[in-house]
Amino acid sequence: MTTCQFNFDEVKLPGYGEGILLYGTATLESDCEDDSYFYVSSIQIGNRVLTRPSRINSAHVVDDFFFTEIANQIESDKTAVGRDAADAWTDAVAGNVEPVPVLRRRAGMPLGSVPEISPTHSYAMEAAE
Repeated sequence: MTTCQFNFDEVKLPGYGEGILLYGTATLESDCEDDSYFYVSSIQIGNRVLTRPSRINSAHVVDDFFFTEIANQIESDKTAVGRDAADAWTDAVAGNVEPVPVLRRRAGMPLGSVPEISPTHSYAMEAAE
């Protein structure tokens, strides 16, 4: 089962003119066993995470509206953002996506002091002793 993050920008809400442009990240997940189709499982806009609306009851009508409108565009191959998402999905399934670095250099935290990834083997020998 494949999952990938898709960054979208300038998504317009149909029927609301040019005044609303949305930017964010959508989580695409596999819709079937062979990964040939995907669906949007969540959308992050700024600090807010929108999830797929419940069919039974929802207390967040505005969030549900935004999620549905954005997801419809991302999941459609008739929109520009949908074609971009399909390309990103194809790359993710094929393994052509660059891996996200788990450990990255930060000020005050040299990676050389971590035994598993140090450039020399002296740290690994000291950790084993």
